[in-house]
Amino acid sequence: MIGLQEAIELAKKENKAFDLWKEYKSLYVFSQSIEDSKFNGPLVILKHNGESRPFSNWSVKYPETLSMAQFIKNGAC
Repeated sequence: MIGLQEAIELAKKENKAFDLWKEYKSLYVFSQSIEDSKFNGPLVILKHNGESRPFSNWSVKYPETLSMAQFIKNGAC
């Protein structure tokens, strides 16, 4: 299981512009506050293994993991 700091490092390897995060029970979601035409969208980092997934695909397949019942906290990185 990975913690927030490790998840931030993994997300920043994908996109250095990620500066916002949300933590849910089983995953983290990273995004950026400033719109960028090169931006591919938010990224999901799974807590149990650190693997990344595009947010759009994840949210369609597993919307229950992103519910307010699963939400823990959010912040900036």
